[in-house]
Amino acid sequence: MKQPWGVNAGTLSLPPVIQFFALSTTETHALGNGLQNFHTVNNLSSQNNPVFATTCQTILCCAAQMALFVHLAPENDSDSIRRSGIKTRRVRNVARDGYDRIVFAMPVTNDFYVSHQWLRELKRSGQRTIVGVYFRIPDDQLVLVGHYNQAHTEMTANEAVGVVFNAEQPEGFEVIIPRTIDAKEIHKINTLPQVLGWRYYPGAKGRKPCGCPYCTKGDIKSKRIRDEYERSLDD
Repeated sequence: MKQPWGVNAGTLSLPPVIQFFALSTTETHALGNGLQNFHTVNNLSSQNNPVFATTCQTILCCAAQMALFVHLAPENDSDSIRRSGIKTRRVRNVARDGYDRIVFAMPVTNDFYVSHQWLRELKRSGQRTIVGVYFRIPDDQLVLVGHYNQAHTEMTANEAVGVVFNAEQPEGFEVIIPRTIDAKEIHKINTLPQVLGWRYYPGAKGRKPCGCPYCTKGDIKSKRIRDEYERSLDD
């Protein structure tokens, strides 16, 4: 069963990024305590694990202050994003959440699929290649989180990471950030496998997409889907 992460060394509930490092049980407990007491990590600098001594202090400093998110964007926008950051965009049907111009993102967790699940859905608009723009925002930054077709809840960025990570069915979740992401907040831009995620809606695989004009508006190759839909109505 997936375990929540936090600052509880007793249950080894550490941020997912820590799982990428081969640490002993003693070091892992110390790292958990280190999220609350940085002296613990400093005292271990003399141990025979230079990766732990040098890298984990940096991880702790970042993890304690900044949440890591990924925004999916067209590859053609990469240079502009590096220069000017991620600009907000006006999105319809978001007025109920109180924001007109926003940035969509997902928290980066140890589940690569969940973090990048929106890629194939975004490609329906005709984009050939999508990249991942990874950025950090303060843990206390207010964001909105929820399933895309349900009401969203306002909370801090750090809390939003926990909500998505601990959700039983995280497919369809999204995080809405009500401001531009500055260029200095961007950590890196990576190419991604272009077959990640779902299309139309979570769980749609194996089912025919709806071909009504509303559902296919703006989709690439939507005419073929609409024609099949209309023929099915005549049968």
